[in-house]
Amino acid sequence: MTHYRRFFIPFALAVLVVVAALGGLTVMSASAREATPDRASEPFTRGAAVGASVPLTTPTASPVTLTPSPTPRDPRIRNFSLSRQPDGPAETIFPGGTPTIYVRYEYYDFDVPHTVTIQLQDSSGLTFWRSDRVYTGAGTEVLTVTAQDVYATYQAVVDNAAGIMASELTQALSATTRSRLVVHAQNTLGAARELDAGLQQLVRYTPTSALPQLAEAVGAVLDAQLEAAAALSPTATLSEAQGHVQAALGHIQRAQAAIAAVRAAGPNENAGSLPGTEYDPNLANLRINNFPVQTIEWVVENAKVYRHIAAPLRKSDPNNIYLLQLTNLTNSGATLTVQFIPFGSTTPVFTRVETLGERAATSLVIQQIEELPADFNGYALISADVPFNFQVVVRAITMTATPTPTYTPGGPTLTPTRTTTPTPTLGTPASPTASPSVTATLCPQATPELLGVDPVTSPTGELSQVVKVYIGNGEAVTITTVSGVFVATGNFSTSSPANVTVTLLPNTTHDLTVQARVRRVAGPGGCTYGGYTLTTTRDRNGNPLRIVQAQPTLPPGVTPSITPSPTLKPETATPTATLPPTRTPTPTLTPTPTPITAVIAPASNAAGYVTSQDRTRNYLGTGVLWTGIDTRAFSPLFLHGIFQFDLSSLPADAQILSASVTLTGSSSLYLDPGTGGEWRLRLLDSMLDTNWTRLNYYHVHNAAVDATSPTIVRATDVGVGRPNTFVLDAAALDKLEARLRTTRRASFRLDLDVVFGVGRAIFGWDAQPMLRITYTRP
Repeated sequence: MTHYRRFFIPFALAVLVVVAALGGLTVMSASAREATPDRASEPFTRGAAVGASVPLTTPTASPVTLTPSPTPRDPRIRNFSLSRQPDGPAETIFPGGTPTIYVRYEYYDFDVPHTVTIQLQDSSGLTFWRSDRVYTGAGTEVLTVTAQDVYATYQAVVDNAAGIMASELTQALSATTRSRLVVHAQNTLGAARELDAGLQQLVRYTPTSALPQLAEAVGAVLDAQLEAAAALSPTATLSEAQGHVQAALGHIQRAQAAIAAVRAAGPNENAGSLPGTEYDPNLANLRINNFPVQTIEWVVENAKVYRHIAAPLRKSDPNNIYLLQLTNLTNSGATLTVQFIPFGSTTPVFTRVETLGERAATSLVIQQIEELPADFNGYALISADVPFNFQVVVRAITMTATPTPTYTPGGPTLTPTRTTTPTPTLGTPASPTASPSVTATLCPQATPELLGVDPVTSPTGELSQVVKVYIGNGEAVTITTVSGVFVATGNFSTSSPANVTVTLLPNTTHDLTVQARVRRVAGPGGCTYGGYTLTTTRDRNGNPLRIVQAQPTLPPGVTPSITPSPTLKPETATPTATLPPTRTPTPTLTPTPTPITAVIAPASNAAGYVTSQDRTRNYLGTGVLWTGIDTRAFSPLFLHGIFQFDLSSLPADAQILSASVTLTGSSSLYLDPGTGGEWRLRLLDSMLDTNWTRLNYYHVHNAAVDATSPTIVRATDVGVGRPNTFVLDAAALDKLEARLRTTRRASFRLDLDVVFGVGRAIFGWDAQPMLRITYTRP
């Protein structure tokens, strides 16, 4: 009623005269907006009001009550489409070499000015074109997107990401604690991924004369990533970490200088193709103000070539060999053409063709390519015969100081994780036995195998657990913990993992050490590979491999004889049969307090999501908790659903017996059938409770986790309108009680923990999660 109140003021006599002269007034009444066609495609469109005009009777001299003007209606967008012609039919597939795309839509009910934002993203998740236009009234808009426009946008993306890296590194240098430095170093690595993806996209729009500068920028970003990763080493002191940060800052400043040179060269006037590939959908994102109103998929089919540029390669470097590693990330084979181009030239001095199978890798040792001049300093331009995704890594490997190094045919191995130095060193030979005659031939560097471990279930009431270990070309996996040593042998790979059953001791914490042995194989020239062991104490998400065995606490009214089966799936939509943990208050002489149950929902602007395609902001208040990963692109897309509960309605001295969070499914639009992964709910560190609405993707994605719900939700457990309940364990209850006495807030993040080859697994829950807490007063 507040906007009516201003009309109830004393009326001047002149107003009555005007009313009498008008002979009538218009009364506006609000009604529900007519339904928009195809509401499923507009899940975020809000309601609006329309007006009706009603004439009044002949005015009299008696006082007249003025009716307020109508509330502005909510704006609407219809018939949003993309086409190759300004007035052509809507299209979702565009042929390779398409130079221009037209974006067309109708807008109306813009009673007051509103901003319409349209973003087009490439397969790596980067926004390559954006339009922000302010409209009033109604009309039809046709916007033009050209390849030359895209060049300018990618240049801006690159400049912005490089600026973020420099800013984060500068803040890391001034950090007085390791924890603060680590946060800024992690943010640096996040921005580096975006910067590298942007530089790779610039390849197709950069003139040949500027490719050397672009290669220099790619190499500088790689060097900065290595230094930033070294700063995160847990063994590095604060001063050592700051030394790595200082070095990383120097590299990114070198990258910025090279980027400026690329910008000065201008775009390639012959570039006539928009980004995208024939199998990776791009997302066209349409927004009114900050509210997404429609999302559609569209695809641009490029010509059958996709190019990447390698970091600088220097065969003339006497202290290093340069290893060029190419990894195929797709499920189909491809033929790569690698052109070695010297700096200052546009003509390749040597071209090499490599054929890679699905998810395969190869390594080229630059010093061994005899066709390259001895003083070669340049870069590699890699093209494929079909569109596909692959990773390009250049490693400078320090050689021994002896004039003529001696190599054992067993071949060096390379640790897959980055060391604390920016240039990995050669490992020890696989074995001192079986020593053929020593030759001066350098065996090609072995491609490191991948070691990954699925997250373990903890806490658990079971006395054993199967741990799934992924190891490329593996022959044995050993897990060591307090309860013993457990071994599995066989032929293991990333698609055929080892399943190791670990026996657990009652009421004991088990820290796992996983060792995987890579099978030794013979290669050409008498070289052998493998025969080494990889070790990890963390799962593939970076979390410690720790299993806490504890007998489950039964809720009131459940007797020990009614023990649920470990594989029992509930009749309801709750994804697991995990029992709500309870804690019995310490017995006293006073009567047992009566439990109280409270249900809390977040504020409308405290729930939403963050996305890696827009890392410097959040999307709170958007109505959907989008959560998941799209791994199909070269740079995977990550989304986290986030929400915060206000706990101020609960007493500060409450003793929490149990708690759970229930989410209701809202959209499965981007959940492809057959995708894997497990959704988990995590309580974030209390540092995020303040300034919640101003946090961005970097803050949320890299936040410390206080507790993780033991509930696991899989793709088969979710659905539109279906509730999923995440039970909070004892660790989370302790943290919630602490929040009652401190921040009075609880901030949560939804994650999708993935396995290899997940594809696109993104699901949306309604942004109205319910926190149910049962507690007592002391």
